[in-house]
Amino acid sequence: MKQKKRSLIRWFGSLRLSHKMMTSVGLLFFCSNLIMLILISRMASSSLEEKACEQLQGQLTITLSAMGSSISDITDLMISLTEASDMLDYADHEEAYEENYLEVVNGANESMRILLRANNMVDYAALVSFDESSFLYVGEPQIPDREAPRYDIRQVLLDNYEGAGQFLNSSIQYNVLRENYRAPELNLFYPVCKKYASPGERPAALLIVGLNTEKMLHYVAAEDENLHIRLLTADGVVLVSEHQEQTGIKEERFGQYEGARGQFVCGDDLVVYQYGQEGIWAADGLISQNVLFSDIRRMTVLLSLVIVLGTLLTIAVSSVCCRRFYAPMQEVVHCMQQVAKGDLDWKMRFYEEKDFRQLSLGFNRMTESIRNLIQETHRQEQEMTEVRLNALQSQIKPHFLYNTLECIHWQALAEGNAEISRIVMALSRYYRLCLSKGQDMVPLSQELEHTNSYVTIQNMRFDNIVQMEYRIEEGLQSLLLPKITLQPLVENAIYHGIKTEEDRKGRLLITGQEREEDVLLTVEDDGIGMPEEAVRQLNGTIDVLINDGSYGVKNVHQRIAIRYGKEYGLHYRKNENGGITVEIRLPKQETQAASGGGGKTFVQHIDRG
Repeated sequence: MKQKKRSLIRWFGSLRLSHKMMTSVGLLFFCSNLIMLILISRMASSSLEEKACEQLQGQLTITLSAMGSSISDITDLMISLTEASDMLDYADHEEAYEENYLEVVNGANESMRILLRANNMVDYAALVSFDESSFLYVGEPQIPDREAPRYDIRQVLLDNYEGAGQFLNSSIQYNVLRENYRAPELNLFYPVCKKYASPGERPAALLIVGLNTEKMLHYVAAEDENLHIRLLTADGVVLVSEHQEQTGIKEERFGQYEGARGQFVCGDDLVVYQYGQEGIWAADGLISQNVLFSDIRRMTVLLSLVIVLGTLLTIAVSSVCCRRFYAPMQEVVHCMQQVAKGDLDWKMRFYEEKDFRQLSLGFNRMTESIRNLIQETHRQEQEMTEVRLNALQSQIKPHFLYNTLECIHWQALAEGNAEISRIVMALSRYYRLCLSKGQDMVPLSQELEHTNSYVTIQNMRFDNIVQMEYRIEEGLQSLLLPKITLQPLVENAIYHGIKTEEDRKGRLLITGQEREEDVLLTVEDDGIGMPEEAVRQLNGTIDVLINDGSYGVKNVHQRIAIRYGKEYGLHYRKNENGGITVEIRLPKQETQAASGGGGKTFVQHIDRG
């Protein structure tokens, strides 16, 4: 769940501002209307349920009153007839052969016919003796098939009485007879005692009245076909129902009938109940919630569809508005993308609206200021580079010239030979390159010539102190590099590697080769070298220029780094001869002045003297 939430947040964050605005407006419209729809639906459902319950309670009141009145009339008549002489005489006759027995029977039959005529719900009346098999029956038994085997209806009625319950808070009892009847019969039982019965003496007979439950259905007829009304006894047995299979069965939900009236929801049904007068009756009404709330649900579906369509319309309208209002922002984004690519000449078009007009003017002024600032910075950087290079080169002091001239002086005084001419020519070539008419970059061939002049002078000063060797790929002869790059390195090798002991001589090797993207020049000596720790320290501090007035290897490194970047310059390492090798790394594609075939090596030896 958290992963889905994070994915949704990332998706929303990746949207453009205009799409975020459209999505937000659409969600706001949809959620607000959805919440309103839910509230309205619940309020309407609650109101409809309340009104339905009120109407049902009113109908239940009418039903209970009418049914109670009819049943009370029948039970009152039963009680009054049992107190009449005919019923009492029938109960007192012990033998069928008594002189007036036939008269008594006729009188009892006539009394039961009164019950038949009293109410059309009465199907039959019966008078059953407990002690004898005497049995009086008036009415039509509801036997569906007259050809079916006869059964002992007297015993059926007596068995039905055994399971009877109290009815109407009186001595009248009831039960529902189903067997062999087209419709369930509600049997009412009232005991008939002898005229002079002792207290607690068993009744002599039973007066039984059978009420046809189908004829009671008009009491529970509802105006709405989706409404189901039932009549129940005070202990929850269903007396009258449109569903005849429920008659005579105790309602399972009767335990929830609390109080004189109320309602509750059970499954899909809304149940409304009410007890009759003095709790002797109960009636309930059942209506399906699906039916009750069908109109509301149809309205909810329709309004939901309206909300969805309204949301889509809102998104469409907001899309048009966002494109209209967001267009300047889109142009700003596009212009900034072009500026990010380096095109500072890109300008934002002019807008009439005040806010966007200020935005476009501000953006154009900003790009112009940036362009001018970059140009000024570039110019200053160029000037600073030139100043630094000139400052580095200005550190060359005339001490070498003074020493050389002194050497020429003493050589002339001592020998007066042609060697004077040689050293003077070498000195001339040396300073010709130093000056080089203001040029900062020279070909490698010229740099080697300059180094040769320096070595010639040093060999004449120090009795052929060094032997030079060059191994340069021919394609690198035209390579351009900062002037006076090799000579300081050769000078450092002579003074700190070779000329450390009296009468010591050495060898120097200068190589040049192409790599994939770089050119590597090396100056290798066989001098005394230096400890490994000193080499690491030198490499670590070589890019730190100390203004001590000397022109040395750090100056060379600085000039290369300033021109090409910090990844280029000098690197020291010990070689297998015990001396030091200096590697000079240069960018080939930026310093190659002319193409030449790499791989073929130009080898030159310069011997001492």
